Amino acid sequence: MQSQPLRNKHVSGPVVRAAHTASIRQINELKQLGPEWDGPGSTTPEPALLDLTADWLGKHWHASLGIPDICPTSDGGVSISWERGVIEHSLDVRPDGSGMEWCRYDPRTLQTVETELTMNGQGWDTLQADLDKSAA
Repeated sequence: MQSQPLRNKHVSGPVVRAAHTASIRQINELKQLGPEWDGPGSTTPEPALLDLTADWLGKHWHASLGIPDICPTSDGGVSISWERGVIEHSLDVRPDGSGMEWCRYDPRTLQTVETELTMNGQGWDTLQADLDKSAA
């Protein structure tokens, strides 16, 4: 059974719409991946996980973060990455949708910080608080 393409939700502001539109486009492209897309043993993200990721981005993504790069992981998860200043960020959504790992890398100090987050609002609050702190 083929999943239906996601559609844009009503969001306000041109930057937010651009980020949301780009995210939906990237997620729809992931829905077209074939089996073993990254070689033998690689797993395609399930449509339900892609829908969950799109829903999470629609609810929580902030325009100041810009447009994320969204890619599949070979184990069937989804990776969301972006840069804020010189800091590189990635969120790896687990294949079962139970949570995600946030990784922040600062090339100036060569410091990497990894944090486990939930897919609910509390996980976003943790991430947002750190992003706000690092922007100050």
